[in-house]
Amino acid sequence: MGLQAKRIGAHGSSRAGRLALTALGLLVLAGTGGCAGARAAKAAEARLQGQLAGARCEKTLDQAWDEARRLLAERGYPLAGPDAALVGQETGLLEKAGDKGGALGLMLTKARQTREEGGERVLETAWHQHRRYKLVGSAGAPGCHVAFLAIREDQYEPNRDTWEAPQRDLQAELELLRRLAPDEAARIAPQTGGTP
Repeated sequence: MGLQAKRIGAHGSSRAGRLALTALGLLVLAGTGGCAGARAAKAAEARLQGQLAGARCEKTLDQAWDEARRLLAERGYPLAGPDAALVGQETGLLEKAGDKGGALGLMLTKARQTREEGGERVLETAWHQHRRYKLVGSAGAPGCHVAFLAIREDQYEPNRDTWEAPQRDLQAELELLRRLAPDEAARIAPQTGGTP
């Protein structure tokens, strides 16, 4: 009886070993597929970034800026002062206090109205769903370029930016291009899904 029990135990552990190896193999395959998927997504993002950089839009910076503000407002991001008024957005007490409320206003909201900074046009939105945007625009020849920089809110300290650098929101930039130069946007991302 003791010999038979040992044989069953050995057989059972051999089966468990095969199951463990099979599971390990599946995990390795899944991890490899995930890495390949992540690499493909990064490559598509880099391709879109390059195509957006080379896109031709004949609109002026003023025209593009107006449309970029509208896009942010439509997505629910609170703008400050005159920017909010230009898109028909009601400014709350915090947004009114932001630029003109001195140190207290600057502490209460991140929203900043359009200003010139280092030769570029810049505005910042207030928080919406733990994210805010910094819009940066510059005139070019021909046309202009407007970048949407997404800033995430720190999960432990509300109303504070995370430690990571702002990330370009290429989909927002593509949407702006669709509004300003639909033919150029269609050339870059012909699919209705929006990613090339």
